[in-house]
Amino acid sequence: MKSIYLIGICGTAMASLAGLLRAKGYDVRGSDAAAYPPMSTQLASMGVAVAQPYNAHNHDPVPDLVVVGNAISRG
Repeated sequence: MKSIYLIGICGTAMASLAGLLRAKGYDVRGSDAAAYPPMSTQLASMGVAVAQPYNAHNHDPVPDLVVVGNAISRG
């Protein structure tokens, strides 16, 4: 597994996870409905691309793993 996509990446937990995964050498990308400073700035400084809002087309290339944040509706 090399690439991980986080949905709801600008939340505190998901952004922290993104940082940990980047530190371990994973390619991390994600999306969120609202990305704004300071979280968007922190993610950018880690080299994490953030798409707004979530769209299935943001998964190109297809990641090895998709993680859905707890704040995201599944219904």
